[in-house]
Amino acid sequence: MQSKVITKDAMPQLLGTHEVAGLLGWDKRKVSVYMSRGKLPEPIARLKSGPVWNKANIVEFIQTEQG
Repeated sequence: MQSKVITKDAMPQLLGTHEVAGLLGWDKRKVSVYMSRGKLPEPIARLKSGPVWNKANIVEFIQTEQG
């Protein structure tokens, strides 16, 4: 059985709370508050280290919020 190799170009860019805060120009605490209120896209995973988002979803959120 062959395993599939995911190339760097094919892999979605993943972001944690720190990276999302940087893209939005927010403090990490604000990201956590918005997430808990359901005002951010749903993370694609919740790890022990925290939520993980697909960058494309956050970029779309930013574009939607800016009009």
